Amino acid sequence: MDKYNLAPNKYDLIVNVNYLNRRLVSQMKDALRSGGVLMFETFIVAHGDFNLPTTNLDYLLRKNELLHSFIGLDVIYYEERIDINLRGEKIKVASLVAKKG
Repeated sequence: MDKYNLAPNKYDLIVNVNYLNRRLVSQMKDALRSGGVLMFETFIVAHGDFNLPTTNLDYLLRKNELLHSFIGLDVIYYEERIDINLRGEKIKVASLVAKKG
């Protein structure tokens, strides 16, 4: 995915789960067709809030970063929350559903 580029005005739906590539994030708004929907969910920096090992911060969102990344789309749903991963550890997650007008 590091070299893949999203074509403009090509997609009716883009789904991104548990993955963050900021280069692609910047292309997603333009890649949606008018009326297209974006569903995006991935992890937020917890900065040791839950005593988890340090993770590469390049792959973690900052607080409100996901929401700010898609200004200009009609946000249908946005949430930042604490969740539990498959290992039973607390994590922080951001979720967004937005539509291109």
